[in-house]
Amino acid sequence: MAGRYYANEYDDDSSEDDEVEKEDFYHYTTLKAARDIIKSGMLIKSSSRGANRDAVYGEGVYLTRLPPTEKKHVIAFNNWDGGVSSIEQLIKMGKLQACIRLKLDPETVIKAEDPRDRDIYIYRGNLKITPDMEAVGYALK
Repeated sequence: MAGRYYANEYDDDSSEDDEVEKEDFYHYTTLKAARDIIKSGMLIKSSSRGANRDAVYGEGVYLTRLPPTEKKHVIAFNNWDGGVSSIEQLIKMGKLQACIRLKLDPETVIKAEDPRDRDIYIYRGNLKITPDMEAVGYALK
């Protein structure tokens, strides 16, 4: 049997590419920030320090699986932990003017351990957008 290769039982389908099932994740932001993200190809992590402290669950890029077809208030209550007046203020400030959709391997993000079980995921560090993420920016009404 010289010249023949027999794969052992642990090498099943080793020649096939194991394609990871990617999921849609969304990053909501202002229209200007969305344009900057698309232009730079980078989402800069939120920080737990400095003037722009909004990283309740640690530094990273904050994402959700809630699509832009959801109502703005639903997305706002999911993404921010303030009360109704603070949510209204964030919407007026334009925090939900746009979103960036990314197709990501779910294992590259961490689900936030939120007491309200909100749909929040964190990518630790800055997130460089690559072609396989099929990034799309949406302006929201």
